[in-house]
Amino acid sequence: MNYYFFDHAKYNRLYNCSMLNDTQWESYKQPSIFGAFHVILATIYQILYLPFLVVMLKEQFWKYSCYKMMFFLGVTDVCATIIGGTFEGIFAIKGDIFCTNPNFMYLVGCFQVEGVCYLVEFSEPLLLTEPLSEPVKNHRLGELYYLDPPLPL
Repeated sequence: MNYYFFDHAKYNRLYNCSMLNDTQWESYKQPSIFGAFHVILATIYQILYLPFLVVMLKEQFWKYSCYKMMFFLGVTDVCATIIGGTFEGIFAIKGDIFCTNPNFMYLVGCFQVEGVCYLVEFSEPLLLTEPLSEPVKNHRLGELYYLDPPLPL
């Protein structure tokens, strides 16, 4: 993604689609009905997932840090399902390949991998380690995230 924003010449060299013209690239498209399964399953997962997120927002659960973390991870899972299931299903239905829409496909792919997976999913465990979480706990956002009554066993 850095090449796309900060070194566009290198991005164009690495992701070069100039071997063929747009009409020739369009001829390589192979629409597939299997993309509909991606979209349908992603929609079903979203419908099943959202009620759980709503329940975690209730005051009786929200006061515990573990439910805040699960809610945070749930939101990232919903975003990942939208990108991984819905967008990629639409690409498959239309038969899109990278060179038919390079900018949008590149950005969607980078956001799915870097935005959802790495930045969000892997940053949460770092916040849980004591030395790294102290500045966060003392910040206003940290107060929202780290209200610490232990879970009753």
